[in-house]
Amino acid sequence: MTSPSNTVVLIHGLWMTPLAWEHWVERYEARGFTVLTPGYPGIGQGEAGLQALRENPDAVAGVGVREIMDYLTDYITKLDSAPIIMGHSFGGTFAQLLVGNGLGSAGISIDGARKPSPRCWRSSAAPTRCAPASGSTPRSRGSRRTAPSRPRCGTPASPPRTPGPGTMRCR
Repeated sequence: MTSPSNTVVLIHGLWMTPLAWEHWVERYEARGFTVLTPGYPGIGQGEAGLQALRENPDAVAGVGVREIMDYLTDYITKLDSAPIIMGHSFGGTFAQLLVGNGLGSAGISIDGARKPSPRCWRSSAAPTRCAPASGSTPRSRGSRRTAPSRPRCGTPASPPRTPGPGTMRCR
């Protein structure tokens, strides 16, 4: 049996900096954890990193998901042991991906986006969405069942929303 990790990596969301985790860092360090808060490429640590980003927002120009994922993967693989990886919002999505790639001993995603099912969601000029699992619109108490208001899979629709757990599926 391996000993649990003593290192926690906190990953911030989009439009945030590592400074978003400052109170979490204090909390976990007070409990004996080593806490790391890597910024995305071009985003430095603490108040100085925030000030530098305000002075030069172009530091993150051209930084996309692939660059962030590569940076975080490199950052974590340099650690002595697999850390606990926690992320918020888009950082939660990175936490899921990193743990899924075997880089973390445990993972926590706080309000992170889920990767949509490729059967339901397509990347195209005409986005698609799926009908609710029940095949009808949500109804309020006492209302009668109505015809589906959302198009079936594969039909053009308004921009997609990420489905919640168990609420959408393809037919």
